Amino acid sequence: MNSPQTWMITGANRGLGRALAIAALEAGHAVVATVRGAHSLPEHERLAVHQLDVRDRLGAFAAVTQAVAKFGRLDVLVNNAGYGLIGAVEEATEEEGRTIIDTDLLGPLWLSQAVIPVMRN
Repeated sequence: MNSPQTWMITGANRGLGRALAIAALEAGHAVVATVRGAHSLPEHERLAVHQLDVRDRLGAFAAVTQAVAKFGRLDVLVNNAGYGLIGAVEEATEEEGRTIIDTDLLGPLWLSQAVIPVMRN
């Protein structure tokens, strides 16, 4: 097995994010899982769950700081959190459009800005 890493996975409560978090734990890695609200992730000594709305830039930086304080490092960032709409494009409201941009574009930017200096060190 490769040496254990610390992963940060956004949107880890369900779907792909949850599957990646569980697979990383099973592979021996530590995981910082971010969720927007309540979660059903299993208890695990190498799992830290943080509430985070990726649209919150300061919250993203705080989550990274907390992750490093707990595990001492971050090696992998999975920007998995996302927001989507189903329906005709002309029916999307301005608020829905801004939520998509804030979540799917700016959220990964904020997390990347917070994590890259840690990874470079």
